[in-house]
Amino acid sequence: MSRKDRLRSLVRRVGDQAQRTLTSGPVTAARKLLTDVAQRQARVPDEALTRVIAHAEGVREASVSCQEGRVRIDATFDDGAHVELGLVPWDVRFAPRGAKEIVFRVEPASMGRERHVPELVAAVAAVVAHTLWSVALGGAAPDGRGVFVDKEADDLFRVDLRSVPALRARMTTGSVAAMVEALALGGLQAEDGALSLTLELPGLTR
Repeated sequence: MSRKDRLRSLVRRVGDQAQRTLTSGPVTAARKLLTDVAQRQARVPDEALTRVIAHAEGVREASVSCQEGRVRIDATFDDGAHVELGLVPWDVRFAPRGAKEIVFRVEPASMGRERHVPELVAAVAAVVAHTLWSVALGGAAPDGRGVFVDKEADDLFRVDLRSVPALRARMTTGSVAAMVEALALGGLQAEDGALSLTLELPGLTR
């Protein structure tokens, strides 16, 4: 199969999933997906990140801003803890039929020992998964509760995006599993005012 044929096949798979959503789910999510795929980029503004973080497990109130390559979070928890930190998108690990992982570095590094950091990392990871595979998730609201967060080093936290509950519950569906393979995350960057995702169709550059 030629490179052009592979690209057409992948675009058709994404389009088929979007069409199913147009006829049976949120129209807005499907339209946005097609636009994002065409531009190969999706952006999550600070306001959207703040809404999700503010509803993360145990969080009483929070504010989030992306600047200088960091997702800056200021959060107060129900137990009275106050956390100010930066999450730097550190690594993206995607492979065909393999890893679907992202890694964040916590700044300052000493905050890596703060017990509430995994909840914040999980919430941001949920936003990434829901943005990347919005159509497959039917427009469900991002929720980091139940996301698996692993500590790779004192200041590095890894998340398998397939552990996001809304996605995990749907992965047994063939069309959703195909969508997860068809649309990959090529990069993640905290730009001024938004978290930017680079979208890839595996096979595009082969």
